[in-house]
Amino acid sequence: MTRQLLNFNDWSDRVADRMMRYFPRRKLDVRLEQPVVSFTFDDVPHSAVRSGATLLERYNARGTFYIAGGLQDKMQGEMRMFSPADVQYLARAGHEVACHSFSHRKMSKLSREILERDLARNKAYLDGLAPQEGRLRNFAYPYNAPQWRARTLLADRFSSCRGGGNQINRGRVNRDFLYGVEIGGADAKFSTLSSYIEDVARNPGWLIFFTHDVDDNPSPYGCTRDLFEKLVAYAAEKSCRILPVRDAMALLQGQNRE
Repeated sequence: MTRQLLNFNDWSDRVADRMMRYFPRRKLDVRLEQPVVSFTFDDVPHSAVRSGATLLERYNARGTFYIAGGLQDKMQGEMRMFSPADVQYLARAGHEVACHSFSHRKMSKLSREILERDLARNKAYLDGLAPQEGRLRNFAYPYNAPQWRARTLLADRFSSCRGGGNQINRGRVNRDFLYGVEIGGADAKFSTLSSYIEDVARNPGWLIFFTHDVDDNPSPYGCTRDLFEKLVAYAAEKSCRILPVRDAMALLQGQNRE
């Protein structure tokens, strides 16, 4: 891919990001007396289940796992991805099984017709392993990259959609492009990430963390077991409610109807 094309794609993603932030289709009023923290996992390597889920359970908490069915049993570098048994375990243990598309392709590369088929395929995949009746699943954009033209399609299919942005959700936010804070990369340090927990504890809102693998030797997109557990413990110490996105949305939607 040429440098010019890379620059164009980066510019296009930034424009879509701005459009989603400033022109929401659905808004969510995030006003909380007690701070809420959600720990979420994209792609779901096996270590996210083996370590991430079990560490949350140690604190009587549950997480949200955004699964792309097309990644099942695959290897991404050194990481082994989730298995069908992993998905079934998450559902039995009370964690949230959410959608990350099936193909895990950037949505701006897909036509509406292809995207509709892709989402339907992932719904069938998830429903087969972790049936969920009576409510819509939640969604996270592959690569945190939205598609402006798909916002109505997604709003009809999902309770919420999450991106990145490294901010806390407060006040009137875009329900179809919730802010997420990454636990990964060069900033995967307790001193940096704990500041978000301190912030949300002082001024309550909804902090959504996202990561990928949770391993003693993590990928650039994941974090260590030690860091992850420290963050969960710190959120509990600061009297934050640790909820999956599913339960945080139910809480906020109930308040929005009052």
